[in-house]
Amino acid sequence: MRIAVVEDEKVVSERIEKALMDGFAERGIEANIYSFETSKAFIHTASRNTFDLVILDWHLPDGTGIALLNWMKTYLQIIPAVSVHPTT
Repeated sequence: MRIAVVEDEKVVSERIEKALMDGFAERGIEANIYSFETSKAFIHTASRNTFDLVILDWHLPDGTGIALLNWMKTYLQIIPAVSVHPTT
């Protein structure tokens, strides 16, 4: 399973990644997790690679989660499952 975490706060990103890795490991599922701090970085990679799941911050330094969702719907042939989390 290929998972993208698009989150600009490193501490939050690390917590999400750890929770995912622990949960998948308990179930014997292999997961590759890729972290992105900006929409631009995610778009660069997602233009060439597919993801099964994208965990997306609502507020990113170079755009919004909604804008990134719209980009995915417009440009990706296979739309991954998306989980959006707001930043407080």
